[in-house]
Amino acid sequence: MIAEVEIAERPGPEWVLASLAAGVVGVAAVLGGAFEPAAALAVAIGLALVGGAASAYRELGVDGLEWALLACLGWSIAVAAALRTGPLAAKESIAGWTVAFLLLLIGRRASEKARTAALVLLTAASLLVVVGQVILAADLRSLRVGGVFENPNMGAVLLVPLIPLVLRRLPAWFAGPAAAVMTAGVLLSGSRAGLLALAAGLLLSIRRDWLKWPLALVVGLGGALIWWRFKTHPDALAWYRVEIWGALLELVRRHPILGVGPGAIPDAAGVVRLTTPTGCALHARRIAGAESTPLSWLVQTGGVGLVLALAAAGSWYRSFRKLSPGAAGPVRGVAAAVLVMALFHDLLQVDLVLWWWALVLGLAMADRIRAGGRPARAQQAGAVVRGAVVAGLVLWGLAQPAWARLLNARGSDSANTIRVLRLEPWLDAAPLGRINTLLAQDRWTWENAAEARHWSEVASAVHSGGLEDRVAVGRVNARIVRRFGAWPSAVKRAREGFSRACALEPRLPWHWLEWAGLERGLGNLTRARELCRRSVAVEPNFVRGWLLLCRLDLDLGRLATARRDLDRAREARRCGRGRVLEDYDRDLMFAPDWQWQVLEAALP
Repeated sequence: MIAEVEIAERPGPEWVLASLAAGVVGVAAVLGGAFEPAAALAVAIGLALVGGAASAYRELGVDGLEWALLACLGWSIAVAAALRTGPLAAKESIAGWTVAFLLLLIGRRASEKARTAALVLLTAASLLVVVGQVILAADLRSLRVGGVFENPNMGAVLLVPLIPLVLRRLPAWFAGPAAAVMTAGVLLSGSRAGLLALAAGLLLSIRRDWLKWPLALVVGLGGALIWWRFKTHPDALAWYRVEIWGALLELVRRHPILGVGPGAIPDAAGVVRLTTPTGCALHARRIAGAESTPLSWLVQTGGVGLVLALAAAGSWYRSFRKLSPGAAGPVRGVAAAVLVMALFHDLLQVDLVLWWWALVLGLAMADRIRAGGRPARAQQAGAVVRGAVVAGLVLWGLAQPAWARLLNARGSDSANTIRVLRLEPWLDAAPLGRINTLLAQDRWTWENAAEARHWSEVASAVHSGGLEDRVAVGRVNARIVRRFGAWPSAVKRAREGFSRACALEPRLPWHWLEWAGLERGLGNLTRARELCRRSVAVEPNFVRGWLLLCRLDLDLGRLATARRDLDRAREARRCGRGRVLEDYDRDLMFAPDWQWQVLEAALP
């Protein structure tokens, strides 16, 4: 139980800690979520200092809610260790969740002065985010822009939970204008979930009934604006959210206990790639997230993780019941906004949102602070050690990968690839970059082949569930077969690489085609034809697939069938004419001119 103490007149260590935490998280928001390696490295170092200082400051004393959250965190670590798929993604995910837990602790232990200072800093960062949205909206002449973020919804995700807390915890002369500007940012984002979350948060946090009618009017006008935006600029993917949920429940059925592992949804979801029967492509939409945070947690950590999360929710509710009446309103508003946004967006892989939400929720629940007191010398030494360990873990989980990515951006030569892997052994982007450099060379030597094969084995060992890593194994060994002959080990590894890639993403046509090309080069025409037919079965408008199928039918003496294949290739190519194509569709439509010329000459 948190003991109630008198708040000191001067800002204490809680003020410094909360201000530092809000400053680092606010800077990360203004930087756009620290997507670039240099920015991610700077933010990670700042968070390591915050986490270390929070752990070393004094005995924080974990309560029921925090023990329940620690149980969830511990289970995610156990799942990652047991599955060993996507180790770097798991490491970064768990590190991000750990930082969120520490920020929640900092927010909940904040004094009144500390809470006010942190809220002012977060509000200032939010206003800068809105400024970025307005500038881009004016420049692009579009109502739905990302501002400093890659995803337009990110602005709403950050702004909405903060608005109820600002209105209830900051002076009216500052809170009112700031909340109005942040509300404009929510509307500019075009987020329907953001509008719902804003309405839920405000309705549950305000006390005066007469304010609800003007609020309902504002929400109605905002809803009309969002409806108009999507009526004039429809977003096709938004309507597939229910299909995404249904597809991911299939993953839950396959992995009911452990789940697929932290950060592993993009790898595991290849087998449930969405069917989108519009345009020229069938499977252009890849499931990169669950489009729902609770479902994302269930998919990644399984049924046990869900049970632990429900226990944490029950613990949170008990902690909420213990708050004073004055503190309950802001907590209701923030929690409602967070819950609505979490229901419609997968935010477990967006570290910035977790950090921001954790700090905001903690500040909303900071009704009382824990009694301090100067610890004994032995306790001081233990606190320093604990702080150093926590800071080291954050640096290992967040700063080390960012530093390695920054180093990897310098080049893909062999020496730099070795340096990057020494720094971060799980960063498969380094060997993949070197492999692509070697594959791009026109002439291959035995030295090139040996190096490329070595790095392909390293990449597949580092990230066993990665599609590109398995494709690299197939491509490198297929190049060896074409250049130096059908060495049995190279043939075997090429087939294994393409086979595994096709198993990971069975609805993509490219890897079936590459595998068919390998078999054709080995003289296995019937097998090559079977694989080629798989490529056009998953994407009927795959031009290169039909052209290779035409070539194989010619090789097998099936002239009539070859003519039909060529006609089907022409039909597939016509599909892309007069359309605005995405990269996926353009790749489906593309085929080099020489292929057309050779086949049209053979089949007039």
